[in-house]
Amino acid sequence: MRSIIIRLAVCVCVLALMISPMCFASKKPYTIAVSAAAIHHEFSLLANRGAADTLEKAGVKVIFTEAGGDDLQQVAHIENAVQLGVDAIIVHGITAEALQGAIKTAEKAGIPVVAIDVPLTGDNVISVISSDNYAAGLAMTRYMVGRLGGRGNIVVMYAPGIPVIDQRYTALRTVLKDYPDIKIVAELPWRAPAYVQSSMDEMERFLRANPKKGSVDAVWSGADMPAIGAAKAIARAKRQDQMFIVSMDALPEALSMIKEGPHFASTIAQNPREMGIAAANAALRHLDGKQVLKWTYVPFALVTQDNVDEFLQK
Repeated sequence: MRSIIIRLAVCVCVLALMISPMCFASKKPYTIAVSAAAIHHEFSLLANRGAADTLEKAGVKVIFTEAGGDDLQQVAHIENAVQLGVDAIIVHGITAEALQGAIKTAEKAGIPVVAIDVPLTGDNVISVISSDNYAAGLAMTRYMVGRLGGRGNIVVMYAPGIPVIDQRYTALRTVLKDYPDIKIVAELPWRAPAYVQSSMDEMERFLRANPKKGSVDAVWSGADMPAIGAAKAIARAKRQDQMFIVSMDALPEALSMIKEGPHFASTIAQNPREMGIAAANAALRHLDGKQVLKWTYVPFALVTQDNVDEFLQK
């Protein structure tokens, strides 16, 4: 692979949402930087790989960097790409605010930016590719409410400060306003990069402190990796028949848990690879002088035991 810094290199096949389903080569030998906040999370890995694979097929020279979850390191990566004079930058970040200074530096240099699942702003941010995380949060919460019959005690797995997770949490709170008989009895955090282990530890402590049946009826998780940790804690406590979990991301391990049942009930499939493909496509179309959508929502789907086989086969 032609990659100046590591691992991924890049081309474009278009998401149906993004104007054309065809694959095509770029008109010029562009150099595009792909800046990943981290790839230790499978969602991030798939999104960045989608962008990289797509650009490489188009004959693009790629500079790929991965910041290990460190905002300051990612800022340095973006600023270095600007110094190198790349034609465009694709950014998959965690916190938009931490990156805005670097995005402004790219704007001053006239370098367009495409964002994956992070709401970057600026005149040079030509496109943001994401799921509608608020709508997805509504969907997963309404599914939970339906299974609860409108009443019960829930634990919320939530780490504030990540825009997409915050949007899902806002959706949870919006839905629960109409269901006063559903009580949030605890909000448990997770810590990166130990998403699964930290969530399992938090859930185990909660279950030990609340041993009675009915102390919790459902677990709402802002993402699959902490949900997987919670599911493992529930299984260790042998309380799978007392509660169920709803989550979002459709990671392979979560899908397998849903298939096995009974306590991991649902997740939301977001298609992170398609986000990466759409981001690469947007960058190339812009550089070739074509119009791109300012904001593109990649479709999501609710996954339960009824349809999980369809997603396990992908």
